[in-house]
Amino acid sequence: MAIKRIPLSSLKIGMYLVGLDRSWLATPFFSHKFLVEKQGQLDKLKQLSVRFVDIDTSKGLDVEGPSRMVESVSEAVPENPVETTDPFIRTQDPLAEVDAHPELHGTDLKGEFAEARRVRKEMLQSVRELLGSVRTSGTLDTVQTKKVAEQIITTTLAHDQAIVALIRTRQFNPELYDHALSVSTLSVLLGRLLGYSQERLSALAMAGLVHDVGLLRLPHNLLLIRRAFTPSEQRLYDTHPLLGMEVLKQSGGFSVDVLELVAKHHAPPPRSTNESEGTMAESLRLIQAADVYDELLTGQGDRPPLPVRDALRLLYREGQASRVDAEMTAHLISQIGIYPLYSFVELNTGHRGIVATIQPGELLKPMVLLTHGPDHRAYEEPMPVNLAAGPVENPPLEIVTVLDPEDAGVNVEAVLADWVSI
Repeated sequence: MAIKRIPLSSLKIGMYLVGLDRSWLATPFFSHKFLVEKQGQLDKLKQLSVRFVDIDTSKGLDVEGPSRMVESVSEAVPENPVETTDPFIRTQDPLAEVDAHPELHGTDLKGEFAEARRVRKEMLQSVRELLGSVRTSGTLDTVQTKKVAEQIITTTLAHDQAIVALIRTRQFNPELYDHALSVSTLSVLLGRLLGYSQERLSALAMAGLVHDVGLLRLPHNLLLIRRAFTPSEQRLYDTHPLLGMEVLKQSGGFSVDVLELVAKHHAPPPRSTNESEGTMAESLRLIQAADVYDELLTGQGDRPPLPVRDALRLLYREGQASRVDAEMTAHLISQIGIYPLYSFVELNTGHRGIVATIQPGELLKPMVLLTHGPDHRAYEEPMPVNLAAGPVENPPLEIVTVLDPEDAGVNVEAVLADWVSI
């Protein structure tokens, strides 16, 4: 490693940046070390009043001709540092600061969220048209069902965290199409986590999409009831899995696996040691976990819609009581995260920010873009902090609550539009 400290004016595209003369937490960069590839990165550093930077000439370009070497770190500190009691605004050694998440280098969070919203809106319309045909014709267009299912797989795998974020933000819709899309999406996420083949993912996506199609054969007002069912209403409701299977049989073209998943999605799945039966049992447990979670989010009967953390807590209890599969519940929580992407949260220090990344194995400690200081005043530019990596504080940094961004006067999309990691 060949480290040189040079004036910012000497920094060029193609150099590998490894250090600044100020805290990395006071910058918009997720990574502490990266190759300078864009003019925008240089412009950001100028806006931040950075005077000197450290480059690694073994990983990037060197300066042309003799460089001005700065031996003393104190020389690189701005002459008039800003005094503040905010622990995130400080001028100590950058190496002592929070580690970053290099995989996010170059990620446009606003663009990702907007694209996922656009695609999901289009898919919702496709699902609405698909399921709407059941009320008029009594059957499903098998070719169109397969096409929509493949779109769900492609979109889910391409925009997984953003899609999950959108699932939790919608309002309950009694027409079922948003619930169908969400269960299909969550099922694909879990199937990918478990290493399912493309064929098995396709069956899951289709089954999640049409699992409640039997409800469309029942009186429409049953879906509008927002109270506990009477005994007779409950018996009628309980017929919808078998009714759904009949719709699929009449439509033709659906595999045996999809038929069985639809018919048994409310039945306790058997646990079998037989490989083929065990595969179906696992798929049933997966569909059920996704179905119950989304019902908790949207509210069913006399149950109000629940925030994500409350829904996951109740789902976990259902798993412990064996009403849903505990293992699948754990897998679902690992995919969603306790604090989902784009949640607006408050830390134990009083800082507020937006969850930017859910990190595997660190569900309580995501990457957060700090938008407000302890006094709840907005920063001029958000600052990334990796709760899983530090900084070393006493007590450790942690999220204490999820806030409603509207109540706090924060437009999450607007913040992401202005802040792009570069």
